[in-house]
Amino acid sequence: MKSVSMSRIPRNEMIKVLTNIPFFKVLRQANRNEFNSVIEMGRLSLANPGEVVCRKGDFDSIMYFLLKGELRVFISDDLVNAKPLSRLFPGEIFGTLAFLNDSPRHATLQADPQGDGVLVMGIDFSPFGELTDFSEVGPEAKKLFYLAISKELERYLNHYALSFPHDPRTATLQSLQTPSLSTEDELELIYNRCCEFADLLCNWNVEASVRLKHLKPLERPNQGDIVKDIESFLFGQLA
Repeated sequence: MKSVSMSRIPRNEMIKVLTNIPFFKVLRQANRNEFNSVIEMGRLSLANPGEVVCRKGDFDSIMYFLLKGELRVFISDDLVNAKPLSRLFPGEIFGTLAFLNDSPRHATLQADPQGDGVLVMGIDFSPFGELTDFSEVGPEAKKLFYLAISKELERYLNHYALSFPHDPRTATLQSLQTPSLSTEDELELIYNRCCEFADLLCNWNVEASVRLKHLKPLERPNQGDIVKDIESFLFGQLA
């Protein structure tokens, strides 16, 4: 993939793009300094049709936000004959399971071979450090970050629950819910719920990959391409 530091994109253009993503929109409203700190950790990357964005088994601390195009998600190493487990669309977050579990990537993500390529924003979240370490990232950003992850994981789990209503994991999911931002221990509660969702999703992904014919189509987010024209956005920037 070709990539470029977000610091090379005009700030007004970057803000216009990122505020289309709920996490960044809410973070900027809550604390502009933390918003600026987080986006300075990022890089934009452009992948050609059919190119792999991240590969199963790789290990890093980068999470991604899809800005344009579609990604195919594979649990199998066979990207030619295997059917994708799911697809990702603009506005969605990926890389959360590896980040939360501090583990290698659980799936391979490939730019749709029939598309026009994808644009993603990757952020190295290792500076987030320990949950109660606010030396580099403050509590407000951490709360909103983990809440965004929790909601994203819950959306995928609800999709599985709808597809497999009699699976015991559906009952487990129903006993969990995303915490609100209204308790004293809200950060710890949100983080713990993220980890519970991540463990449940990892377990369910394996079975879902062999029961694809029973898997209902995942509802596509209403968000369209966040970046409409990659060339005009990144013209002259890619290195």
